[in-house]
Amino acid sequence: MRLKRSTLDDMTTSGKKSSPATASGLRFPKTILVQVEGRWHVVGTADEALQCLRNVFPDRNGPSHRRAVDTCAALLQGNTTAEGAQATFIVAAMEGGHPFEVHD
Repeated sequence: MRLKRSTLDDMTTSGKKSSPATASGLRFPKTILVQVEGRWHVVGTADEALQCLRNVFPDRNGPSHRRAVDTCAALLQGNTTAEGAQATFIVAAMEGGHPFEVHD
């Protein structure tokens, strides 16, 4: 599935655009599209990843899910890298069996 950049910009996990404050300094290196229960969600920041992990993913008990929540929270506190947080989010999506795509 190829989406135009404008389509990516219009999609978020909550259906609303991210505020500039949400995105500043906490952006992931790549934008991730993850499909949960037939709906695609765009994850480009630690805040969006946490929202998706806590409110969208139906399976919240796996070790990779817990690690992703902890790592994304650590990024918000400045205690890890965006690359590391993004990687743990992708592993949690894989653990949950959620299709995903990575976009520049």
